[in-house]
Amino acid sequence: MNGAEPACSCSLTVASVAGSRIRIRMCPPLGSVVALVQLSVVVPLVVTVFVAATGYAATYLTNLRLARRKDHLDRVNRQLSELYGPLYAQAEAVDRAWRKFADGGGNPWTALAPVTTEHAATWRLWMSTVFMPLNRRMVETVVSHADLLREDTIPEPLKELCAHVACYEPIVARWQEDGYDSVQVDDHVSIAGNFPRRELDDCLSPRPHEIRQ
Repeated sequence: MNGAEPACSCSLTVASVAGSRIRIRMCPPLGSVVALVQLSVVVPLVVTVFVAATGYAATYLTNLRLARRKDHLDRVNRQLSELYGPLYAQAEAVDRAWRKFADGGGNPWTALAPVTTEHAATWRLWMSTVFMPLNRRMVETVVSHADLLREDTIPEPLKELCAHVACYEPIVARWQEDGYDSVQVDDHVSIAGNFPRRELDDCLSPRPHEIRQ
């Protein structure tokens, strides 16, 4: 044939018995060649995208974990510096002041001897100038930073503290009346009970396992 034959790298030439040459073409279909070319391009691209996506996901999860850890530590630091630390210090101050007061005669309302006018006046003085100011500061700390509580609800000891102080307010207000000289126990103690010192110790005690979360 005189026409130019298309080039094909897959041709095979053999010799016949009569001495003439016979060329046998073994070229693959054009569609297969295109598919192979496309596959050689797509596979590396898919691998690259997969590796990039995996790296991005790993980085995102790591950053998310670190951010949550930082948020947790920031909250713990705020709990210690704004709520539990001040509350513990104030409760300790109340306890030490009470011990000093007890060394000077103690609670006259628990004594067997009748309470004198002097005893009652001393009680009112200590309550008005020492204990109630500290107690009010504790209540203010609880109310102002209740969002930092470790529990989902306000613990019972803190509720008892707030009730103790609130029930003392009208009593202390009556003490300011001119000529007040009552020696009756109901005119000098809170109807909500005693200061919950031991309960507060348990409530305010450190919990290291929460910091290690």
